[in-house]
Amino acid sequence: MFKKFFEISLDLLCIVNDEYFLKVNPAFTKTLGYSIDELTSNSYFDLIHPSDIEESRDIFQKLLNGIDVSHFENRYKHKDGHYIILSWSAVLNLEDNLVYAVARDVTSLKHKESMLCLLYTSPSPRD
Repeated sequence: MFKKFFEISLDLLCIVNDEYFLKVNPAFTKTLGYSIDELTSNSYFDLIHPSDIEESRDIFQKLLNGIDVSHFENRYKHKDGHYIILSWSAVLNLEDNLVYAVARDVTSLKHKESMLCLLYTSPSPRD
């Protein structure tokens, strides 16, 4: 019944343990360029930007301690080498000790925000 929602979601949906994606929806392959087999056979930490790994591990530890994480961001490597900014929400399911997470690609939004910040903090030509 819920399988169809998993398949048609525009957001990235996944089920993970402490090191691997166990299940990912098609939005993952579309967003990151990897096949489902590539995503589920390698540690997801291999895809996280090196500067974001420590914070990502800390967040995962909070999840394992039963603390729901309503929002965090990190950068994931696309198959072609560039990085995508993902905004996450995740929760630990105590019955199976797995994390259920939803992510959204916010890369273009972040770039627009940074451009607006530059626009509003740059001196005007008349100054």
